[in-house]
Amino acid sequence: MTQMKEVSMRKAVASQLVSLDGVMEAPETWHLPYFNNEMWQVDEVVMADSDAMLLGRVTYEEFAAFWPYQDRAEQPYTDYLNNTPKYVVSTTLDEPLE
Repeated sequence: MTQMKEVSMRKAVASQLVSLDGVMEAPETWHLPYFNNEMWQVDEVVMADSDAMLLGRVTYEEFAAFWPYQDRAEQPYTDYLNNTPKYVVSTTLDEPLE
């Protein structure tokens, strides 16, 4: 007799920074002046509802070089970004990742 293991499907949610004219590249250069309480509330909901992050290689490398060295009192995302499990899509990185 074969045992069947129940597998539950997880939901993938994309949270992206995009301007009204469709610009997605280099959000660190244009979105901060427009960040307000409404955007913060949306980010809080997205973070509260997620238990992992799916990143590409470039984003992972940028996060790994920046977030571990941030003061959580000054950067409200620090704990979430440092403690949430990450899945990295890459054909060039070798495991284990930091």
